Amino acid sequence: PDQEVIAAYAATGQFDKIVAIWNDKVASEPSNPQFYLALAAAYYADRQDSLAISSLQKMGKLSDEAQKQADHFIGQIKAGTLPRQ
Repeated sequence: PDQEVIAAYAATGQFDKIVAIWNDKVASEPSNPQFYLALAAAYYADRQDSLAISSLQKMGKLSDEAQKQADHFIGQIKAGTLPRQ
């Protein structure tokens, strides 16, 4: 995705459009953990914590390394220590 477009959406608080972009990317490449991570970040920025956690859980199923990353971010979300944009 064009990072300038995503940045423009983020700057104007249009996180639903960012979520749509990353949902499309996940659908097109479901084995790419970075797409799940980006989708989780978009959900989190949009204050949809449960959907962010769900995306991270799906990411974690892809590999051991992805699981470690997912567990880290899920822990931060649940603890309220992950900064929001």
